[in-house]
Amino acid sequence: MRHVKSSNGFTLVELLVTLALLGIVISGGFTVYFFADRSFNSAGQAADVQANMQLAMLNIVEEVRLAHSLEVILNFSKSQPIPADDPDDVHYLFFEDGNVFLRTKLHNRPVLQSDDETTYSIAFGPVVGESGEPLDNMLRITLSSENPRVDYELESEIQILNLRTQGVQAAGPGGAIRFTKEISKEIVDPVGGRRCPYSTIAYTPSAPQLDKLRDFRDQYLARHMLGRFVVRTYYAIAPFVVSFAEREPLTREFAAALLRGLAETVIYLM
Repeated sequence: MRHVKSSNGFTLVELLVTLALLGIVISGGFTVYFFADRSFNSAGQAADVQANMQLAMLNIVEEVRLAHSLEVILNFSKSQPIPADDPDDVHYLFFEDGNVFLRTKLHNRPVLQSDDETTYSIAFGPVVGESGEPLDNMLRITLSSENPRVDYELESEIQILNLRTQGVQAAGPGGAIRFTKEISKEIVDPVGGRRCPYSTIAYTPSAPQLDKLRDFRDQYLARHMLGRFVVRTYYAIAPFVVSFAEREPLTREFAAALLRGLAETVIYLM
């Protein structure tokens, strides 16, 4: 009995207090862990959504920037038939069920795909200048995340460089665009007199050399990737060349001689 009375041990109250304190410490540790894990997952999800949207916007801008005609329309869908009279190079860019698609007559390609938590939407519209009037060759693109936990939006105002029509056709904002990109006589010729240095500087619009040059463009250059790049670059810089030559008479004479010499060489080689 003396041994039992002299021994030191935990009483029941001390044991209960110890267990309670240990439970509080463990509970706090799990709370901190779950909070840190949730914060990490949220930050990772936000980073993924932002990266996907930035890449998609880059691809969209590259697709649209060299369009030859562009029209903002209210909407479009994967199941909607493409009109039979649309040209073979027609493109439709739109969103449906939280995904962004690029559709042609040959394929229907997703540009930005949704997941279980994040869907996307896209909107197009004209860009209004300081005068309050829409700018002819400018397009506004707005790409948005519909995830309530990732409030993120990208907006880009881009200049369409190769338009062959009277500017961007937009009565107002819409959820889709229709655009074409192919080089053809029907698209280029109606505005060739205003954009082409050959028809404004080197020759008159009715000069027979222009028909030869158009044949060279359509039969040789337009059939190859490098040739199409050359043609697109030419039409992109052509207005600036014409504008500069009109302001500088000496430059105009030099440019005319250079262009005629190049044209005669091409015609001879054909």
